[in-house]
Amino acid sequence: MLCTGKVYYDLAERRQAIGATGTAIVRLERLYPVPADELRAELSRYPLDAELVWAQEEPVNQGAWPWMALKLPELLGRPLRPVASSASSAPAVGSNKVHTATHREVIETAIPAEG
Repeated sequence: MLCTGKVYYDLAERRQAIGATGTAIVRLERLYPVPADELRAELSRYPLDAELVWAQEEPVNQGAWPWMALKLPELLGRPLRPVASSASSAPAVGSNKVHTATHREVIETAIPAEG
């Protein structure tokens, strides 16, 4: 799983809480230029057939995903899929209750309970 920013901590907390030993999280801190060589080196530690996911808090049409969707498949030679909230015209939903539920859904979708 790839991500950037503070969502890493929520993903890592979820992974630890449910004991998801089959999920690796790689946090990117530089998005431009994409650190292709470093990313390829890190991903070489994992099976080539492992699913590659980009997780983010922002709606799928915002945040880093649109840029990463254009660059990463070609740079890495493999597909990846996003895990993010639905596309939206605004980055915030305007309700803390809805935001909390949406964020929890993204984290739980990104790192589902094993078994």
